[in-house]
Amino acid sequence: MEYELSTDLLTGLVKKAFSDARFAAEALNRVVIPAWPPHRRTFPAHLARRLSGEDIFSVDLMRDLETFLEALETRISDETEIVWQGDEHDTRGGAEHRVMNQKTRVLAQSAGFLRSAQISIQDALDAARAIRVARDLLDT
Repeated sequence: MEYELSTDLLTGLVKKAFSDARFAAEALNRVVIPAWPPHRRTFPAHLARRLSGEDIFSVDLMRDLETFLEALETRISDETEIVWQGDEHDTRGGAEHRVMNQKTRVLAQSAGFLRSAQISIQDALDAARAIRVARDLLDT
């Protein structure tokens, strides 16, 4: 398999990461922070400020994003009800379905924006690292 890692590709990944980070910051500010208990809003507010800035390409931000996503996804899971819906035509007699209220559904969408930002930032970091390593190998 042959891959071409270029500065154009890296620039595209960086652009996508900035875009996804902006959407994640907006989701934090508009949806998640207002839904979070007041005494627990400092961390997501700090995260939103960092995602809105220029310096989104750091291991610390990635770790903080993962930590917050775990807390958010736990809350979403806790607020999601699993119900059985019978179906006489199903060989198992029915299926389980996840049911969320509107507030939880919007939180889940916000978690998706945060996860997309995390993936995009990591993709850009990985591409930059690959370019550095490839250049180092070519120099030896």
